[in-house]
Amino acid sequence: MEVVNSTLLEEVAEYVSQHISNNVADYFVYHDLQHTLNVVEAVIELSPYFDLSDKEYEALRLASWFHDVGYDEGPDNH
Repeated sequence: MEVVNSTLLEEVAEYVSQHISNNVADYFVYHDLQHTLNVVEAVIELSPYFDLSDKEYEALRLASWFHDVGYDEGPDNH
């Protein structure tokens, strides 16, 4: 699988890393930056076992970065 837009993924990684570090309260110990990095790594590791197009792989990678961004507002409806 090839990442279709690596620049976009790099920008998303930087944005989400900064957003979580700066805006998600420290008491959300599970939904922190390390958790997001673990999810991203799991997607990278597991994706080759599925029949994903390059675009699907890219979408999954993007979703893995954004999956807990809403914790800046707390856990309800994130």
